[in-house]
Amino acid sequence: GKRPKLQQVDERDEDRDDETFAIRADACYVMARACELFAMDMTKRSELVLEDNKRARGERAGHAKSQLKVQDVLCAIDNTDYCDFLLDLVHARDD
Repeated sequence: GKRPKLQQVDERDEDRDDETFAIRADACYVMARACELFAMDMTKRSELVLEDNKRARGERAGHAKSQLKVQDVLCAIDNTDYCDFLLDLVHARDD
């Protein structure tokens, strides 16, 4: 069927129709998927930081699995442009 426009997600009236509710459910799914993709991307970026650190120490990258540390994640956040909104948290942890 025809879906209502996304602008209807913000409607707060008491007599909402089923189409508006369907968009709200879709919005929840989209947000959950966006969070999942963000977490996967940050994990991958953090793993790259870990591998770079291993190479800098002279260890064979990819040879032995190492656990990610908070510092790896913080460094990945610091080096990622679209994570600027998290920089205050990263630098507050440094203090």
